[in-house]
Amino acid sequence: MKWRVLGLFLVLGLVAYAPSLKGPFQFDDKRVILDPKVRERRSILGFLGESLGIANDPGGPLGTRSLVHATFLADWKLWGEKTWPYHVENVVIHVLAAWLVFILLRQLGIKHWPAVFGGGVFLLHPVQTQAVAYISQRFESMAAMFYLLAVVLYLKARVHSRGGLYYGMSLLAG
Repeated sequence: MKWRVLGLFLVLGLVAYAPSLKGPFQFDDKRVILDPKVRERRSILGFLGESLGIANDPGGPLGTRSLVHATFLADWKLWGEKTWPYHVENVVIHVLAAWLVFILLRQLGIKHWPAVFGGGVFLLHPVQTQAVAYISQRFESMAAMFYLLAVVLYLKARVHSRGGLYYGMSLLAG
């Protein structure tokens, strides 16, 4: 049943945020994605290694959000200056976060339809528009998604026979 909720959220998210799919690069997008100094001196593996603390990109660090920068670089290599795929990825990340809200509510004992409603409010609330429609705000969307994943995994660790595994995964997600 939870997979159907994910499908429902995906459809609702794509419909709700469809107008943003045509949006251009704006403001920080130019610094984070379009700046040739950022694109040309970095590798996806370098970003991932930085986020795990096992590599140091010779181009210098871009902060502590290397995983998000790696997604931008992967998008750049796949799509170039086409903005709609970046927007679709932001919608998918936000849909996953809303689905995790649904799962969290179910773990807390909320019945199915009220939990669907709660996840739907997270998905469609107007306060989320900037985090989804503005490409560079993927930082916030991914932070929310991983935070929710960490909480969901932690709660699962507390009740599961292999709790240590879920607890470890919650530490990695957080």
